[in-house]
Amino acid sequence: MCREIRISQDNPAALPVHAGVVRGGKVEFDHLTTWPDGVRVWIQIAEGHNGLDRAGHAIIVGFGPAGRWVADILDRFSVPYCIVERNPKTVAAQEALGKRVVLGDAGEEKTLVAAGVGDACVLALTIPDEKATVRVVRCAKSLNPKLVIFAKTEYTSTALVARKAGADVVISAELAVAKEFHELLLLALTGGRPAFGGK
Repeated sequence: MCREIRISQDNPAALPVHAGVVRGGKVEFDHLTTWPDGVRVWIQIAEGHNGLDRAGHAIIVGFGPAGRWVADILDRFSVPYCIVERNPKTVAAQEALGKRVVLGDAGEEKTLVAAGVGDACVLALTIPDEKATVRVVRCAKSLNPKLVIFAKTEYTSTALVARKAGADVVISAELAVAKEFHELLLLALTGGRPAFGGK
């Protein structure tokens, strides 16, 4: 049985920075951290959250770097997924690897239906077009109101629009960059060893 954990660096009162699960007495982060070895962390079990309902498959819209990271996490947790992509070369490459792929515009109902949106448990929107992201959120939520939607936007202002449209979790690129600056600078100022000039 997995229990979700939330982990923050140095300060137990701080907002959660990283999340993960406990398996076999060991903590597994959802993604890599920039923390140096030996750093102390505070671990608090996240109450009232049993994880994502995985009774269904996932849909990944856009298969650039972010989409591939999403696929990696889903593979780790054995969650089946369908990729929706507009680039025929990417579609052909992923089909050759045995992946389920739909060629088309996820903003069109027929594309989402072909990807099995009605039976999906989660939708990960990783495309760079913010207007398209909001359009896909509205369309997907109308077809499956229970669908959990993760969406990426460039700006915080668009993130608010995506939330109002029905996205459950929105990752703003400008906030993600700000957080990365914060963590790397904190590392440098507290004796960590980020790479300076290749040294």
